[in-house]
Amino acid sequence: MTAHTFLHGVRRPIEWLRAMWLLEEGFSFSANMFADVTGMAPSSVGSMFSKLFTVLVGEMDDLESECSSTFVKTFKRRSVHTPALKHPSAEQDIFDEIENQKMAASLDSHLERCLDEIYAKPVGATKVAAPVGLPESAERSDCAVPGVLSGSNSYCGEFSDGKELVASAVTSVVDWSKEKKVFKLLSKQPIKFDALGSTAKLSIGDLSVALVHLELGGLIRTLPGHQYVRQRLLWTDKSSSKSGNKDKRFEPFFDFISRTFHGISRKYLQLYLGAYFCYVARVRWGVGRLFAACLRSRRITHRKVLAFVSPHVVAYYTPKADRSR
Repeated sequence: MTAHTFLHGVRRPIEWLRAMWLLEEGFSFSANMFADVTGMAPSSVGSMFSKLFTVLVGEMDDLESECSSTFVKTFKRRSVHTPALKHPSAEQDIFDEIENQKMAASLDSHLERCLDEIYAKPVGATKVAAPVGLPESAERSDCAVPGVLSGSNSYCGEFSDGKELVASAVTSVVDWSKEKKVFKLLSKQPIKFDALGSTAKLSIGDLSVALVHLELGGLIRTLPGHQYVRQRLLWTDKSSSKSGNKDKRFEPFFDFISRTFHGISRKYLQLYLGAYFCYVARVRWGVGRLFAACLRSRRITHRKVLAFVSPHVVAYYTPKADRSR
């Protein structure tokens, strides 16, 4: 009955339901606290919490984003990614380098970068199929994919018949204006293909190509019924993230982590931001809401939990009003 669902292989379902109910009621507690009450092993409770928090993270697509370096003061526990003989906060240094390299200056630049990566040449040799009419022996493994990269894109090298085929070089930079136009019309609310086409004033062909590019770039998601929504962007405005009131804005989260968990690792930062989301968003996560979200979720394996690493830009929730129980 529960095969391949969120509750797949659960041995103590009553304890899982109890944990969901406590979280829905606004209680904050650590794995050790829950283990003392239920008699479960702390490691089993920790795995359970990670899966519950993963479900919560899946409901954070419509929230704001912030660089993970903002939360470095909570990094007091080590993970497999923490450098040897270093403080747990040193794990953030790796992601600071990623942020400096990949964080675009503007949203348009970020969109262009995501779209450019669709056709980026992979590391190592890439086998390119021979053009129509040429034998399979004409395939090359050291040529760029034709027609998709900016600059000179052509078939190259000598083929088996001793001839050389050179396609038309693409010298102009790829224009992503249609994709950016479509992206700006999308939001967290689903919009149908026909309505999107009418608003964007694009032909069916151009709109279809733009949507395919945006989906391949990880910028949008397709829903049943030819509907489309934005994915959460791994980008944030650096100028706003460096504002002076940043620590004050996230002080409630810092207190929540210090009081309940006494520090976390950077690896699972996003999961604990999901836990805080459930703790403070009382209307959103009332009784039965977390349980319903778990029923919608697919199976989350222990291997997936171990492989989870918080991205360099994380989603967060800050209450607009004082929290009330």
